[in-house]
Amino acid sequence: MRTYVKMYFSSEGAGPLDVVEDLKKMGFRTEVGDYDFSISWETPEQYGSIVRKLHGTLAGSRVRYTIMTRD
Repeated sequence: MRTYVKMYFSSEGAGPLDVVEDLKKMGFRTEVGDYDFSISWETPEQYGSIVRKLHGTLAGSRVRYTIMTRD
């Protein structure tokens, strides 16, 4: 499975390049098109871990995001 993330940045929050580096460290890859990042996973436990880490990483950054998962 692959989960895609779309980001909405605020000029009052974390810098976009800082967020990119943080997500790359988590294993996300950058995308071109409708979504900004994606990451692969195989088990529901991996999915849960990824979503928790993503949310924790972005907490307080004033970055809003949406996620979408596909086979």
